[in-house]
Amino acid sequence: MPSPSPFARFLVPGPLAFAGLYALDSLTRQQMRAEVASLWRRLRPTVLFVTHDIDEAVLLADRVVVLSQRPGRIVEIVPITIPHPRRFGETDYVAIKRELYRALGLGA
Repeated sequence: MPSPSPFARFLVPGPLAFAGLYALDSLTRQQMRAEVASLWRRLRPTVLFVTHDIDEAVLLADRVVVLSQRPGRIVEIVPITIPHPRRFGETDYVAIKRELYRALGLGA
């Protein structure tokens, strides 16, 4: 289980940066994503969330900034317009996921 400090930072006014939940097992990661989304809906902080996980980005972000490999440059900014709470497998969810894979050069 990760340190609670990243979640406590939601209670601090002002923007914050948040690292992804990559180090967690799958079930715990899903639970923590739900908790992050719940805190965000209640408190509405400005969050810069850095992740390599496309599902995490689609579930939690209002927009995703896709970066190139070194040197890191902005390839595309993809708005995520699906209302919260978001669910895996929804038609819009899958379409945005495909768009992100395309922006990364990983799909049609």
